[in-house]
Amino acid sequence: MPKRDRGDELGRSLVQLLRHGAHEANVPIDDEGWVALDAALAHVNRRGKSFTVADVEQSVAACAKQRMALRTSPAGARQIRANQGHSMKDVHVEMKRLDAASAPEAVVHGTYRAAWATIREAGLSRMARQHVHFARDLPGESGVISGMRSSCQVLVWVDLRACIEAGMEVFESSNGVILTPGFDGVVPPRFFRDAQERSSGRSLMHGGGGEADAAAGPLPGGAPSATAHCPIPEMQT
Repeated sequence: MPKRDRGDELGRSLVQLLRHGAHEANVPIDDEGWVALDAALAHVNRRGKSFTVADVEQSVAACAKQRMALRTSPAGARQIRANQGHSMKDVHVEMKRLDAASAPEAVVHGTYRAAWATIREAGLSRMARQHVHFARDLPGESGVISGMRSSCQVLVWVDLRACIEAGMEVFESSNGVILTPGFDGVVPPRFFRDAQERSSGRSLMHGGGGEADAAAGPLPGGAPSATAHCPIPEMQT
């Protein structure tokens, strides 16, 4: 297997274990998401693989989205965890709580055309995860490295400060992802500023053009106004 593919396989296996599968795999995980590195390696090597500690260190360091972190525990043991994205309800990774003053004005969630009609009516659901995930801007812009999949087709811009002012809890992970549990697991559509088709920048919520669009202009942080129809840059993986 080529080295790049091997590293990708290791990274995907570790992220799956650390975000979702530790309990099912009977791999001990603490309430902050930390797993003994030896235990994580034993799990990913259980089917004849031969990944090493050095492979894990390289995978963590090479991940552009910084999905995982390594540390040495107070007892001297090497540990690994996912920085965000957990579905295990008893895992609570420490994150920075944002208020209206510290939060970006607007954030973006990437999704797919097939899901948009449901999202427009029902809102953004956290699904099986603990939080709905957002990026501060498009990946590759303003230092953003994580928060959405590079394959997404629809960009949903959300008024984050309005969410906070309405009482929604909002956090930022150590790798810069904006997260919220929403209200009962959902960010309602009333907080959407716009949704755009990624390939063309066409608004899926607002029609038109004309003077109102020109006057609105872009929002701070790179988010479009509700009536702006600017082209979307290609996302970086």
